Amino acid sequence: MHWRFFLGASFLTAALVSPHSGLKPLVGGVALGGLILLAVHQISKGGPR
Repeated sequence: MHWRFFLGASFLTAALVSPHSGLKPLVGGVALGGLILLAVHQISKGGPR
């Protein structure tokens, strides 16, 4: 998954979910998703160098 797709999905999620939830859980979920994406990306590349 590319970062631009992640950002697009994050914006769409924020637009759809923000009226129903608070800002903190939304930002936390997007940040957690970004960290997971970063970790998977690093693992697939062979780790940090």
